Amino acid sequence: MSHSQASAASLNILMEFLSNTAPDKVEAAADRLVAPDATYVSLNFSNPELKKIMPWTGTDKGPRAYSGTFLGVANYWKIEDFTVTDKFASGEDVAVFGKFTYRSVALGHVITSPFSIHAKVHDGKIVYFQFMEDTYATASSFRQTGFLGCEGDRGIRADQSRR
Repeated sequence: MSHSQASAASLNILMEFLSNTAPDKVEAAADRLVAPDATYVSLNFSNPELKKIMPWTGTDKGPRAYSGTFLGVANYWKIEDFTVTDKFASGEDVAVFGKFTYRSVALGHVITSPFSIHAKVHDGKIVYFQFMEDTYATASSFRQTGFLGCEGDRGIRADQSRR
């Protein structure tokens, strides 16, 4: 297989997976398109604080890591839009860029975030997948108070001005 054919095949595998991430399709897609020992990196390699807010974050292995992430997202947000703006591949490496709009199930807050994916496809299976997004925006869709973060030991309310 030529380099351009391998690139096209890798891109097709990843796009097929992304086209089948709805809750009723993602487990079958992961079983079909993800290698048994594949690595999934969701938002970071390991961040215990973020994992408290978004339990699927961090690094995990296998097809269940892939389907579990998309099933978890579906429990927290209604996906209103997922748009791929750019995609390209070079051999086994695939990059996809775009934006998504989510509505939090609990509060109804709507956020739009850019995303990027770096994936590797080997022998027709995804072996690596790293998904990045604006985690501040997605986490803020759960915010019920006006707190934006910490300054020392006290949070700063969205309606407070700095003195």
